[in-house]
Amino acid sequence: MKSNSVIFLAVGLAAGFAFAWVLKPALKTTVQDPPDVPSGTKGSVSPFKVSDRPSGVPADPGTKLLEKKPSDADIVAEEKESNERFSSQQDERIRGEDEQQIRKLSSAMNLAPWQVERLGKYLNDRRAKVAEIYRTNDDTTFDKVSEILDPELFDSMLKELLTPEQAELYLENKTKERDTKVDNASLAKLAAFNSAVDLRPDQRDAIYEVLYADAASQVDKKAESDRKNKLRFNTGIFNPSDYTDGRDIFDFSNSGEITRIYDSAGDDPESIKKGIKALVDQRIEERLGRFSSILDQSQLEQYRADLKKKANTIYGGMLGIQ
Repeated sequence: MKSNSVIFLAVGLAAGFAFAWVLKPALKTTVQDPPDVPSGTKGSVSPFKVSDRPSGVPADPGTKLLEKKPSDADIVAEEKESNERFSSQQDERIRGEDEQQIRKLSSAMNLAPWQVERLGKYLNDRRAKVAEIYRTNDDTTFDKVSEILDPELFDSMLKELLTPEQAELYLENKTKERDTKVDNASLAKLAAFNSAVDLRPDQRDAIYEVLYADAASQVDKKAESDRKNKLRFNTGIFNPSDYTDGRDIFDFSNSGEITRIYDSAGDDPESIKKGIKALVDQRIEERLGRFSSILDQSQLEQYRADLKKKANTIYGGMLGIQ
């Protein structure tokens, strides 16, 4: 009888432990599967090979490598290397532009060999000065480079280099280049306008006249901006989007309006958004007024929708216009 009691007690304890095990809370820590190891690979899956480890460094250096900070000498050396690399890149870019300029002027002005030689020496000396400035990069780098690349200095050199006939031809070619840019910009504007508004054939000439005036103003402003920023000449091909994406219409940089909006709104983003939207809406209505005598009401609405989309794109979607 006593043995039966012991057996029942043992069974009861076992059942109790089993029941407690089932009811115990699950561990919160999730054990992830180990990473796959390629077939035939043994040991550590570290990306470092044994041969790559410096002598005395354990297989898993842990945070010791992270705690190592570069010395002042390392920082100076890295900065010097970065400046050298950037100087070399800029020298290569400017070299290509200079060679293009020599070919262009030699062909257009029918330069004599001695003129080509003097022009090449001027450009080489200038490029060397720019490269040296980039090697010793500091806060004055941009101003120094801009001063050396001042297009007015280049024009002054050409006045001494060219004959009176060549100088006159040089000015004529610059005028032709300007007129060509205006023509191309006008055609790009007309194509973009026609894709946004269903124009009738009899409206296109009148629309083109307005767009031509806009293109001429835009091209001249860009040329003046390039001159003020000491850019020699506009490299690269003609890009229609520069004249058709609405940046000229919604450019408030010289009006001071954006600055006043931020000053009055403080740090309130909604007030800033509301102020810019009101400014954009005003500019849109002014723009529509220039075409009110040419377009009918349906066409004006099409143009208004196109201008709103462009404005919203320029301001990164903050105007909420679809």
